[in-house]
Amino acid sequence: MIGASGDYTAGQITNVAAGLISSNNVQNALNELDSEKQVTITGAASTVTLDNLLSNAVLVSNISGKIGASATISTTELGYLDTVSSNIQDQLDAKEPTITSGTNAQYYRGDKTWQSFNASVISGLTGAISPYVTTDLTPSRALASDISGKLSVANTTLTELNYVNGVTSSIQTQLNTLNTNKANLASPNFTGTPTAPTAATGANDTQIANTAFVNTAITNGISASALAGSFWYLSGNSI
Repeated sequence: MIGASGDYTAGQITNVAAGLISSNNVQNALNELDSEKQVTITGAASTVTLDNLLSNAVLVSNISGKIGASATISTTELGYLDTVSSNIQDQLDAKEPTITSGTNAQYYRGDKTWQSFNASVISGLTGAISPYVTTDLTPSRALASDISGKLSVANTTLTELNYVNGVTSSIQTQLNTLNTNKANLASPNFTGTPTAPTAATGANDTQIANTAFVNTAITNGISASALAGSFWYLSGNSI
């Protein structure tokens, strides 16, 4: 029944439709619920009523049967189980166990055993590898093909071979260009405006006397001569 104001009164609301509460009005229903509720949560959820769980962790039941968060397994790790189709350990156990080491003269056969090479088969190899079927290569060397097309060890070491790293064009062409443009060590013929370090004032040895050294020597010579009473005059670049 709806009151004149359009609202239900406490006395007008009953639980007849729901059929769950025996009381006939709201207040009595609330009192009934209050008497039936659990005052203190004591079940598995008791550990999460007041405190938050560890973030991004997998939920587990702890040693007391309460809800808890795993300290070792994250939600990311739990996600790795996605698409797993059968027992993980069974799948791991089905894989190949650790293989023990063989020797250079053995091969690992399909039945998972080490077998010795058949010498007659090896001796029949005639390709480029034939010189080194049973012999190791010289360590840390560049390899090449010999005059017969067989595998050969070059005299060039790996260290020397690495020197070509960064070279952008023919080494010989670059050397030839330098040889053409350079001056000889013996009787060099310089072009352009070559420079040389300026020797110390008063030096008297086989050093190159550049113009700076000569001008200083001339200036010092004029001063010394004037003091000696000699007459010098300067005309252009000549004394």
